[in-house]
Parts: sequence; structure tokens; C-alpha cells
Amino acid sequence: MKAAIVGVTGYTGIELIRLIQQHPQLEVGTLHSHSMHENSSVLYPHLIGLTERLIEPFDAEKIQKENQLVFFATPAGISKELAATLVANDFPVIDLSGDLRLKDRDSYQKWYHQEAAPA
Repeated sequence: MKAAIVGVTGYTGIELIRLIQQHPQLEVGTLHSHSMHENSSVLYPHLIGLTERLIEPFDAEKIQKENQLVFFATPAGISKELAATLVANDFPVIDLSGDLRLKDRDSYQKWYHQEAAPA
């Protein structure tokens, strides 16, 4: 099963690459970032041989076409915007921020100091 990673240039995204490589039923799919559009081995030489893929801008259509699920390893406030189309299409989304994880809007606003994602 291919898993896309959005926010791959941060610590959590890098760890996801490593963890997915070790998982018997997952493989690294497309990689996405708003800040870096290079081959992953340029950014992370220690990953040469594990995964060498182009880091691309976010593209919901491409993610759905080429992967079976997506991890969001983005800062608070990002995934609630980017994941909306994927969630509306019932595409499996695993959000590692609190955007889609916290169900109580007041708790989200307390911890992240911004408006919560729509329910």
C-alpha cells in the first residue's frame, strides 16, 4: 500500500519515511512540501538507497491517483485546509497535527490559538 507524505521536509516527515520503509505493508508513495521541490536524496543524503523521489508541491488529485492513503506531517492549521478535498472524497487521511484529530473545537482553539477545522 503506497502512502503519500505531505510535509515531508520536517522532522516528522523524515521519520515517516524511515518508519514506512520498515513497515511490511506500506511503501513510500509521493512526497509533498510547499518549501522544497528537489529529489529527496539532495535534501536527505542519509536516505539515499531508501527512497529517492521528487519532492513535489501538494496535489490532491495526484495523491489520490498514485497512493492509497496520505499522512499529513504539517504544522497546525495546514492540514485542515489541504485535506478538505481528500476527506470529502473519503480518501484515507492520517493527520499527525491536531487539525483533524481534536474533535472539540474549543480544545483546538485553546491549544493552537486559531479556528478549528470544520467538523
